[in-house]
Amino acid sequence: MENTVQPGRYRHFKGGEYEVLFSAIDSETQQETVVYRPLYGEGKIWARPAAMWNETVEREGKTFRRFERLEPESNLSALRQEISEIDAQMAALFCRRMQAVHKVAEYKKENGLAVLDAAREKEVLEKNTALLSDSAYAPYYAALMQRMMELSREYQSRMLSQEDISSESGE
Repeated sequence: MENTVQPGRYRHFKGGEYEVLFSAIDSETQQETVVYRPLYGEGKIWARPAAMWNETVEREGKTFRRFERLEPESNLSALRQEISEIDAQMAALFCRRMQAVHKVAEYKKENGLAVLDAAREKEVLEKNTALLSDSAYAPYYAALMQRMMELSREYQSRMLSQEDISSESGE
């Protein structure tokens, strides 16, 4: 049985975008089933009979395909959605990082240590840049890390200049 629905990005007639991961054959009915995920929300994996995927629907006197395959050039909104999802993860990680920086500032204040530890920053840059799977990104990632460390130093300096730094993080 030939799969009639190919992997790729599709737009539902109501406007939502979806990614078809693959087609499978239902073991009970032997019918083609489309396995897909929405490109919004939680991104749960769903399955739908291919016949239903490929059918047409009528709305307000007009006929539409239930799902229309998007050409690669029209996937810009899906790509932007992927970037938005990554940005949300990065925001959560940034908050987590700054909470750790807060604890470092408390330690430095208690132990009379300076904010800047140039040797440590150099070590962090080298170690983290080496983690990249594509070295072409290295200068950009190094710049990002340097900026984050600058922000961390600014935050620590502010914390060290305050009497009670524990109230700043809401802990």
